[in-house]
Amino acid sequence: MARIVVSSIGTMGDFVPYVALAQALQARGHRVLAAVNPAMHELFRRAGIETASCGPAFGPEEARRDARAFDGWQPRTPELQALDARINAVEENGRDLRRLCRGADLLVASSIQYAAAGVSRELGLPWICVSTTPEEFAHAPGAPLYRSPPDAPLTLLASSPAFSRPGAEGYPAVHATGFWFYAGKEQPGWSEPTPELRAFVGEGDAPIAFLPASIPVADGARAVALHAEAAARLGRRLIVQRGWAGLAPGALPAGIDRSRVFFAEQLPHDWLLPRCGALIFHGGMGTLAKGLRDACPMLVEPYGRDCFFNAGRLLELGVAAAVNPHQATAASLARVLAERVDCPAVRERLKPIAAAIRAEDGTARACERIEAFVRDGAAAGNGS
Repeated sequence: MARIVVSSIGTMGDFVPYVALAQALQARGHRVLAAVNPAMHELFRRAGIETASCGPAFGPEEARRDARAFDGWQPRTPELQALDARINAVEENGRDLRRLCRGADLLVASSIQYAAAGVSRELGLPWICVSTTPEEFAHAPGAPLYRSPPDAPLTLLASSPAFSRPGAEGYPAVHATGFWFYAGKEQPGWSEPTPELRAFVGEGDAPIAFLPASIPVADGARAVALHAEAAARLGRRLIVQRGWAGLAPGALPAGIDRSRVFFAEQLPHDWLLPRCGALIFHGGMGTLAKGLRDACPMLVEPYGRDCFFNAGRLLELGVAAAVNPHQATAASLARVLAERVDCPAVRERLKPIAAAIRAEDGTARACERIEAFVRDGAAAGNGS
């Protein structure tokens, strides 16, 4: 069995798929170490994964301090460049990763863990690149790239062909596995509904879920008020995940019936989304994957990075609508939800996509690719 180091950087959504992968590799007998920033240790440790610190801490508090720099609707600013430098922290990540990888058999690292390729070369350590977003790959000849994929002998794309099919030309080392789902059974509030949530969902028609996840929206008060008013216009109840933005009930407008809005730190997405009439989110891949799998109509408010690509792809599939979060009003949100999201035609288009994704086992396919890569490397080293 192999000693494998897995590593990523970014916000919560950039780490959760690696928990699923690490658990699956451990279940197959491999020894796995998660080399992640200190703010993500609990996420892995609760799942039974050994952790070690790699790079500076970056969690909700750090993200909220840089909230405006996350906004992809704004021109690239010195604040955004400084944020990228703090998150990427190539020198610090490289130093820590180099130390943690000594004696390992394999490094499995995110395409945005920029230190990984250099550590691999320096130590002579085989590495596998992981991309969690199809945006990194051209989908048509001549299409622009968000960033060039790292030059790795094998790249695993943790996405479903039912969502996106990058062009095959130019990517002989890239293999799409399907989404890597982590239910979070070990994380409080991730897998089972609280009695309060169960009661709220069961009180009437399917509610709307607003899940900003780890996007630190700069104006959280406006976001709460806007979505609460839109839900009220539709006569629908609203569930709000506080997320890294720290959304709070104190921002609810005076005229809103507070008994029809439910706030929670964590939400069991696997339980909740099949029971929701619509999902409102910022376009992150983790929430997107679950929305597709659970056939939940979506309204995307893209905020930055790959969210714009993801929103465009969902529009092409006809399973979502998208709005500029800075220009939206309660009236426009209510109209879009009623006319283009929470409707039978969208649910019909979602059904075959959901069925295809449920039939996949992306994590198992990834493990098979990783094990084949390790075996091939050992065979080459033995001259066979």
